[in-house]
Amino acid sequence: MYKESEVEISHSEILLDNISEDNLSLEAKMFVQIEKAKTYLQDNKLKEASEIFKKIEGNVNNNLNVETQIWYQITLGKIAIENKELIKSQHCFEKALQLIEKSSAKNLYTKTYALSGLASVYFLKKNHDKASLLLNESLKNSEALNNVFLKEMIVRQQIVNYLALNDTINYKLANKEFSIVNNEADLLEQDATSVAYRDWE
Repeated sequence: MYKESEVEISHSEILLDNISEDNLSLEAKMFVQIEKAKTYLQDNKLKEASEIFKKIEGNVNNNLNVETQIWYQITLGKIAIENKELIKSQHCFEKALQLIEKSSAKNLYTKTYALSGLASVYFLKKNHDKASLLLNESLKNSEALNNVFLKEMIVRQQIVNYLALNDTINYKLANKEFSIVNNEADLLEQDATSVAYRDWE
C-alpha cells in the first residue's frame, strides 16, 4: 500500500509495542493505536489492523484533536476498502475531507491521502472519470509537498485508472513518470535504510 522499507516498519513496530499506555491520555492512546494500525496495514496485516480499530471505535468522539479524528477516518477507510466495504470506505474518506476543510490548519498531506483513498473507492466502483479527477488533485498536492513516496503511490493509481479508461496517451505518460519517481523513491529508501541500520548497530 505504501512505499516503506521492512526495516522502517520493523522499527516502528518495536517503538510502538514498547510504549506503555498506562500513563497516557485518551488522546495519546488513540494516536498510538492508530499508528499501530497504520503500521500493520503497511505490513499487509489487515486482521491485526482491524482488531485494533474494533477496540478503539468506542473512544472516537468530537472532543479528540481534529488531526487524530482525520487519521482515524483515513485509516478506517483504508481498512474498509481492503475488506471491500466500499460504502463505509467512501463515508470515511469523505468524513476525513470534511474535517480537513473545517480545520483552521488545513493539512495538505492528510488531504492528499484522503483524496487518494476516495479515488480508490471510485475506481472499484468503476467510476474511473471521477477517480481520475481525484488523482489529478492528489498528484498536484504531492508535488506541492515534494513528497516522492506519496507521488509514487498516486502515479501508480493513475496508471491502473488510465488503463481502465483505455486512455493510451496518459497511460504511457504516467508509466514514464512512474519510472522516474520510482527510481527517486528507491534511492531515498536506500538512504533511509542505511541510516536506520547505522542507528541500530
